[in-house]
Amino acid sequence: MIREEGREEGIKEGKRDGYASGKAELIRIIRKKKEKGMSSAETAEFLEMEEEEIREIFSLLEEDPDAADLEIARKALGFPESDKEA
Repeated sequence: MIREEGREEGIKEGKRDGYASGKAELIRIIRKKKEKGMSSAETAEFLEMEEEEIREIFSLLEEDPDAADLEIARKALGFPESDKEA
């Protein structure tokens, strides 16, 4: 029983990591647009996304500009912080 629960948790964590990795690529692009001086509205239009989501990511990037894209992605997705990168 405990083994099965551990397996299920591992699968969930793997899915979260995969989803966060995909989102990190989008964060990389958004970071570049922000660094080039694009506004959240311009970036949202360029990427065909909602401006609110871009504003949230801009805010996370401003709070911790040295954070890795994957870390920002996890925060944007509301995932728990991982110690795998340490």
